[in-house]
Amino acid sequence: METHINSYPYRLAELKDCGGDLSKSWYIEYYVYSEIEGDLIRKRNRVPPKFKTAESRRQYAAKEISETNEVLRGGFYIKNEVSTGSSETRPYLVEALQNLIPILKPELRPDTIDSYNSAINKLIGFATPITIDQINTQYVYRLRDYLLRTGCSAANTNNVISHLRAMFTRIMVRENLADNPFKIKFLQVAQASQANIAFTDEDREVLEAYLIKNDYDLYVLTRFIYYAFLRPKELRYLKVSAIRYQEGIILVPGDVSKNKKTEQIPIIKPLKDVVEKQFIKTPTRLNLFGKGLVPSDARASVNYAYDRHQRALVAAGLLGKDYTLYSWKHTGAVNAYLSGVGIKQLQLLLRHSTVQMTDIYLKSLGLRTDPNIENYNW
Repeated sequence: METHINSYPYRLAELKDCGGDLSKSWYIEYYVYSEIEGDLIRKRNRVPPKFKTAESRRQYAAKEISETNEVLRGGFYIKNEVSTGSSETRPYLVEALQNLIPILKPELRPDTIDSYNSAINKLIGFATPITIDQINTQYVYRLRDYLLRTGCSAANTNNVISHLRAMFTRIMVRENLADNPFKIKFLQVAQASQANIAFTDEDREVLEAYLIKNDYDLYVLTRFIYYAFLRPKELRYLKVSAIRYQEGIILVPGDVSKNKKTEQIPIIKPLKDVVEKQFIKTPTRLNLFGKGLVPSDARASVNYAYDRHQRALVAAGLLGKDYTLYSWKHTGAVNAYLSGVGIKQLQLLLRHSTVQMTDIYLKSLGLRTDPNIENYNW
């Protein structure tokens, strides 16, 4: 047992790994002083089940334990503080945000609610317990550092903080709080990250090898982007029923496609092999890439695939080259064109409205689409 600066005792966080048994839930356990109870109380945070290996669970736990212990050493305890006009203690931040979602649903778009839930899930991953009156800008900066460290891009990190800021504004009104600690300066986002950048052959091979070995579900998703030119947002909404095996197509409904038109995409041989291996016996009602990027009734959160791909880039040593999940689409277009697919056929595959749009797109990827007049003789 240790004591921090205001003399309240605590016990540092440690991993409870059930003797290394991966079939059981692992927890991060710590003890914090409660003024309400007048004693230490135990807190347990579950290691997310998405981590399938002992190594990945321990890596995750090490980061969470470090963050939690920093807060404990900094003076965190559960206050016996009453809210204005109430004898109840202030709610925990995560609980307050989760309770806000049903209230906001009737007035906000479903995509916005999805974004808010995604931001809350990121906060849960941070897993540092705190009540709404204890949160300060230092806490928010630590949260931001955590997001960047675990693979969130600067743009996505800004989005998470922005969503939490918007929700906390609502909480301030309800709980009579004076300041919004989420009002911190946003990270600068490099313009280059918005460019059309395809993988080099070498980097593509490195990342594919990493995904096949370490994150096969994400690898499968990238096959749909690379071979079918499906956009990540479209894949988030597609059902398994969109795969029409007998017809050899993927049907993209109008309420899913970017163009708002029902469209058909041919399943070429390399993609067909992946599809038959992964989805042929999967119930058609499920989301194709649902929660965890596997077929599921639950939809994946808004930025989940992007962030998971970002972590893969970090692990594969490819961070800093401006690659994104969209790079698979750009790479597929480049390689299809270089392999001999004509620009008109590529227009149909990319689902562009005109050949001119495809021509501009290919040129943005560094391809020369104009004929080399010097090689002609008539």
